[in-house]
Amino acid sequence: MTSTYNGKSLTIRIDGASHSDCIRVSIDGIPVGSTFKYSDLSELLAARRPSSKIGSTARHEQDTPIFEKGISRSQDTMPVTGSIVCKVENKDINKRDYELFREIPRPSHVDLPAMIKYGNNVDLSGGGAFSGRMTVAVVIAGGIAASMLKKENIFTGAHLLSVGNYEVKIKDKNAIEPRILDILNSANDKESDSSCILQELEYKLENKNFPCIVDAAGKAMLDEITEAANTGDSIGSVIETWCRGVPAGLGGALFDRLDCKLAALLFAIPSVKAVDIGKGVDLSKSTGSCTNDVYEITTSKDGITYNGLKIRSKTNNSGGIIGGLSTGMPIILRAFCKPAPSISKIQTTLNVNTGKPSELKCRGRHDSFIGRRAIPVVKSVISLAILDEMLAK
Repeated sequence: MTSTYNGKSLTIRIDGASHSDCIRVSIDGIPVGSTFKYSDLSELLAARRPSSKIGSTARHEQDTPIFEKGISRSQDTMPVTGSIVCKVENKDINKRDYELFREIPRPSHVDLPAMIKYGNNVDLSGGGAFSGRMTVAVVIAGGIAASMLKKENIFTGAHLLSVGNYEVKIKDKNAIEPRILDILNSANDKESDSSCILQELEYKLENKNFPCIVDAAGKAMLDEITEAANTGDSIGSVIETWCRGVPAGLGGALFDRLDCKLAALLFAIPSVKAVDIGKGVDLSKSTGSCTNDVYEITTSKDGITYNGLKIRSKTNNSGGIIGGLSTGMPIILRAFCKPAPSISKIQTTLNVNTGKPSELKCRGRHDSFIGRRAIPVVKSVISLAILDEMLAK
């Protein structure tokens, strides 16, 4: 099965399935002569790869990118010579665990709608083409994009904002993981530099075993993950991410809006069920006078120049995008990930062959917590969206 993203400049095609021989990604639109670092790509792929950490699948793939076309490797630097074709091999597969799901489709999984659309012979093994496994191809494309953007001083970062209802178990409210927007809005004097604040957070998060700013919050989230995993269940999460250094004016109106592109790419991640930008849904509960991002003269590096003036907005409630155009302020958004539907906890559902209720306990190897491994995927799709717009300038 093939899925294609047609951007303004980039065309990305992904072929394969979770348990096929390989997953292949083709990338068109990157100018010949462009370069990226293999180490940048490897870092993102390693962050997405399953591990021995609680909540991760027991399936282990090496995810070594094999470039078949379009790259001339010279040590760490990878020059682009044309259309890029890259594959990763699937080695650790077990198709037997999935045949039951044709008879008893997994609740909240794609099994039943996929059989309705593609017929009973559709590949359901490992989730087929609908699996989170397919995001390895997204990370290859996004890792190349992120590496190229670094040369333009554009960087992405992310943290886990929430796991389940961890907040209710924290007695000290200062131990709750902060929203990035609140951190930036609280440092809104004219000399404060949003990019520097975010850069410090990125460095801090790189050196942590768990992607939270506040250690106590991370511990409480780990407790939620552990409880779900130990009971055969799964648990949802919220990933908050940002992109700094984005120039003003990327995007467009209506269907060409930058937030439209970001949302579409984020929803390509199988677990993502909602997205909000800036203050997001909270804006619906507020007034314009309380949330409008008023402009001011600034001496900080993250201002934009217009009419000879160095300008920025005093707050960033819009999350770096207004009317579909980037404002020059950091882009801030949140991706809400559902709990993985494949769980070993017994559920009473329907046998579609007999029409009778049936108990289901999912066999196979599945993540009980997707959020940690989804972070590099979220960062990748943001990098793809921004690079696509940058190349179209």
